[in-house]
Amino acid sequence: MKYLYLSLVAFALLLTSVVAVAQEDDKYSLEMLKEKYNPLEIEEDIAALCLDFMTNASGIDVVRTAQNYWEGVDEDGVRKFCNEMAESSPTARNKYLAGRVAPSPVEQIKFGREAIELKPEWGYGYRLVLATYASKLFGGDPTDEHYATLKSMLADDLAYFEKFSSVDPNEIYAFQVLAQYQMYQKDYSSALATMEKGKALEKRWPSAGDYAGAYAGLGQFDKALGLITKQADENVAQGMDAEYRDEYISSGYTKALYKAGANEQVIAYLKSADGWDSNQSSLYDLACSAALQGNNDQAMEFLSQATKFGWDKVGHTGTDSDLDPLHSDARWATVIASIQVNWDKGAPERKKEALAGKIDEVAPNWSLPDINGKMVNLADLKGKVLVLDFWATWCGPCRMAMPVIDEFVKTKAGDDIIVFSIDVWEKGKKKPAKFLKEHDYAMTLLYGNNDLTTEFGVRGIPFLCVIDQNGHIRYKETGYSDRLGENLVYWTNDLLGIESR
Repeated sequence: MKYLYLSLVAFALLLTSVVAVAQEDDKYSLEMLKEKYNPLEIEEDIAALCLDFMTNASGIDVVRTAQNYWEGVDEDGVRKFCNEMAESSPTARNKYLAGRVAPSPVEQIKFGREAIELKPEWGYGYRLVLATYASKLFGGDPTDEHYATLKSMLADDLAYFEKFSSVDPNEIYAFQVLAQYQMYQKDYSSALATMEKGKALEKRWPSAGDYAGAYAGLGQFDKALGLITKQADENVAQGMDAEYRDEYISSGYTKALYKAGANEQVIAYLKSADGWDSNQSSLYDLACSAALQGNNDQAMEFLSQATKFGWDKVGHTGTDSDLDPLHSDARWATVIASIQVNWDKGAPERKKEALAGKIDEVAPNWSLPDINGKMVNLADLKGKVLVLDFWATWCGPCRMAMPVIDEFVKTKAGDDIIVFSIDVWEKGKKKPAKFLKEHDYAMTLLYGNNDLTTEFGVRGIPFLCVIDQNGHIRYKETGYSDRLGENLVYWTNDLLGIESR
């Protein structure tokens, strides 16, 4: 593997000198790249294909797509290749490509700056710098290790926001990141003006929610609410179930208020709803808003009231970043304990609901390779209860489910239960294996295929199913929920004939 990689790099370096004059033709078009990529499954084959296109294609969008494909199966390999290219041939394009796969946002910005310096009239250097600020600073987590550094770096790059839109005035993303920056700076009037410029390009941006956030920032709350309401009515006219209209308006309007930092208005809006003072969900949302506003006493009061009316989502409450300011409050432990009591009280009903979904379907007879290439067959596993988790490394909800499933394997699953994590809908085998190893997950990794997902009727992931000792599917579920951990216990205990509380 090492020698193959070295030979690929040597090949790339030989061709570097002709990249600048390469002509885009059918051989290196985006369509040809996709056509050649689609049937490939082996990492080395994908790397060789992507290397060829990254080296010879003149169109940057083709090159970016090839880089994405390569990163999807071997992010370390593509990063090493791009870094060596940026060092041996320091062009703006090579700096930009190295920045796209850099491991930290700080490095991404540094590469972007170098690309801009090398080629000031090329938009992609600006794109790299500003996209990083947009995702990691403007919409980022203040507790992230890079957040403070990015905030200190921003002042040196302010000119790039206006420059990007002048370099490529038809690029909608230039206006989007400029508007995000202006919203971040609370310059709502300028953000509205930028949105109007973007709207003129007729690229389906800005949305009603974007406008509503800016108007909310200016204190024009009625106008913000009116825009969201109008959009909701248009959605209903286009087929959205009218039952969800009010929920759409409430969600869209509060999101706009949060975007503008109008937490006091969020509280006023939530309190305007009938029955808010006895609705556990409304009270919880009020607690979050008060905490974000810095009013811990009010937040604790709302949260305590929500608990009195049955709020039981202890896992969600404990990890909700909106409530982080309350964690140091002496009352926090008491409130969490009360929510835990509510959760425990609901166990019998949740168990009843979990077991009510029991089915009886003969499982498709499958044979899949494990991490060592050994085939694992359903037919050889009769007598065991099997839990199958269909997942992929790129799937956010899958990543949320994995630690829950891991805890089940390590603390609840005995010798009569085998849990398989079946990787699907992504190419290559290294990335999922690396993911499980890095997190020390205890599930047995298998590599699935499209035929398997079709046979099991998988339409979304994570998809979990529990197979009994006779090879019949008895329970299945799509998506992630807070109940997953205990549902796994309920489902497997039921099939093993064990009484669970």
